[in-house]
Amino acid sequence: GKFKIPRNSTICRCQTLPNLVKPEIKQWWINPFGVAPPVENVTYENRAIDWSGWHILIHGNHYEVYRHQLGASQTKSVDGEGILIQECCGGTTINQAVITKNLGNSYIGLYKTPHIQHVRIAHNELTANVTNTALIFVSADTNAQTNAMDNVVIEDNLLKGNIMAIASEGGQGNVIRNNTSQSDSKIKYSCHVKVTRNTGFELQPCLGLK
Repeated sequence: GKFKIPRNSTICRCQTLPNLVKPEIKQWWINPFGVAPPVENVTYENRAIDWSGWHILIHGNHYEVYRHQLGASQTKSVDGEGILIQECCGGTTINQAVITKNLGNSYIGLYKTPHIQHVRIAHNELTANVTNTALIFVSADTNAQTNAMDNVVIEDNLLKGNIMAIASEGGQGNVIRNNTSQSDSKIKYSCHVKVTRNTGFELQPCLGLK
């Protein structure tokens, strides 16, 4: 299933969001418009929680999401996000969001979203990943421009995958701490992000300002 959070001051708490079709039979033979076979890089918007706005709490949800197999090929649709906000149609901003104690099989993404402020991502358990994206993906840089972020805290998460936190225009109060990985994982981060006391991660060289 998919849960949408489209406005400010919203709580998404303690939902169970199962994938309604077994992943081994989640197969599609036409494109989203229904007029031609699917091609590479197509999306069917498979996603657990879509959100936007300010003053958001996403807490205690258990979600499961899978991509479609495209026809008879082994190619998968380009979707499968867990908890996602992303820049679209001119952009969005983030101010005061808390994402805590969620259990899922795909990533938490603040995906190429400008002006990220006052975010806490903590105590989530993500021990599977149906995509190749970092399990916690935070980027204030969009395809069009670099941006800053402030007071983003990623802490006490249990993962089987990577963490990324990037804002090439700088920022303050950004921290990645006390996270644990159950696999060979990496942390990719801007140099203004403080990284401390994480277990099971390889630190990549930090990324400077642009």
